[in-house]
Amino acid sequence: MGPNLLPDVLSVLLRFRLGQYALLGDVSQAFLQLLLDPAERDLTRFLWYRLATKDDGSQHFTDEVVPYRFVRLHFGITYSPLFLSATLRELFAGHAIISR
Repeated sequence: MGPNLLPDVLSVLLRFRLGQYALLGDVSQAFLQLLLDPAERDLTRFLWYRLATKDDGSQHFTDEVVPYRFVRLHFGITYSPLFLSATLRELFAGHAIISR
């Protein structure tokens, strides 16, 4: 049994009503929107065998090893709340709310 989350839900709902504007979003995939700097993509390099196709249409792995690099942040890295905050700030920077 975990902690009682009902007081936290009530405080979130009350704070939600305080502002003139509300911003909602699914942050579960926020890190997948960030591109890696081209100079730093070598840090995420991994090796894989080349996949070749035979004349009969079947596929097999060859002995040739091919390096691949991630273009976006990849799944499995442990992120901190500070990094999430910076990510959200960067994502929302281009979507400023215009007041009437």
